[in-house]
Amino acid sequence: MKLPLCFLLAAVAAFGDSAGADVWKLFYAPGTDPDGAQQVVQNLLPKDARLIAQELPTRAETREAILLLSEAIDAGVRSLPCLVLNDEKGAYAAIPLSKLSRETLRVAEEAASAPDRDAQAQQRRLASLLFCHATLARCSSAPAGQRLSSLSKLEELARQDHLPTQQRQFIALRCLYPALMQFYADSYRGAHTPDTEQLFRRIIDAVEFARDLDPSSRLGRLAFDERERLRAARLEARRLD
Repeated sequence: MKLPLCFLLAAVAAFGDSAGADVWKLFYAPGTDPDGAQQVVQNLLPKDARLIAQELPTRAETREAILLLSEAIDAGVRSLPCLVLNDEKGAYAAIPLSKLSRETLRVAEEAASAPDRDAQAQQRRLASLLFCHATLARCSSAPAGQRLSSLSKLEELARQDHLPTQQRQFIALRCLYPALMQFYADSYRGAHTPDTEQLFRRIIDAVEFARDLDPSSRLGRLAFDERERLRAARLEARRLD
């Protein structure tokens, strides 16, 4: 899978470079005692391993916060605090600190040679990319150019032929469409312009794309209903104009 977000790749690559075979990472929430959490891990850490602690933001309100949260998603973090195990290929296991023990650590280390490791990593990477692009595209404080770039990346991801149809529908309807609507709302200044008209066309295209991928599926039916709602809203707007 091609990873189109350059700065996300840079962040993940930097993480991978620093978190090699002997470096693991501890993610924790604000308000957590990082020294105490690190001590729990250090007691079980192999002698030749090194630990890096990283606080995660509570909200994805800035580019930096979005990148940090994307990194955590890419690493498999689902709860905090969490220990992520890495080798030269990247992250391969994540253990909530509440469940960390010598036994859970031993089992987690076995995941490095699991046959489905690459497939699991690809799923996490896709989730990370979707979160990053969808969040950036809807972030009103982000530059317009950056938001437009993320919208384009979401459109590219939705059209990846190798992804399952339902996944592509989800990307188009649940990630791309809301992001386009938010950008449209932020761009509207009381009157339509060529730019907003083009943006509205992209909104229609996203909904129709999700619908046509599989009209009989749940997401396909939802996309159909949303297309009809947009049609009615457009007709009403023209009447008022």
